Amino acid sequence: MNRFVSLKKLDFFTGLHDVRRWADRVKKYRFAGERSIRCRECYRLRLEVTFLKAQELKSDCVTTTLSVSPYKDAEALNAIGRELEKEYGIEYIESDFKKNDGYKRSIELSKQYGFYRQKYCGCIYSRLEHERNESWMKKVKAYSE
Repeated sequence: MNRFVSLKKLDFFTGLHDVRRWADRVKKYRFAGERSIRCRECYRLRLEVTFLKAQELKSDCVTTTLSVSPYKDAEALNAIGRELEKEYGIEYIESDFKKNDGYKRSIELSKQYGFYRQKYCGCIYSRLEHERNESWMKKVKAYSE
């Protein structure tokens, strides 16, 4: 990302990446499966960090690129964004970047710029599910029953 924003001469800001806070937030839902409450709690935490950074920078609006991923639920992301918009008083711009060939375009750009891509959401739990880790999948199945 740093290489890309430098090439495009863009401003790029990151928020606090607190793995412990993330784990505390999603741990009890770890076996819930992809696109579940586990993911919604992760989205909320990530968007909270975005809103806090926007507040710090005195930005008047935020959005997220998370919605380009087929592993992310754009409807849930936007619902959380609307809730946080009210809480922080910062406009949330709704998105579903998968639409209108957005996901296809993201693949093309990834190839063009040499971005790393993966076939799961990104957290350790989704990775275990993607890899079909046998003992993990038994726990996921038991959780959903």
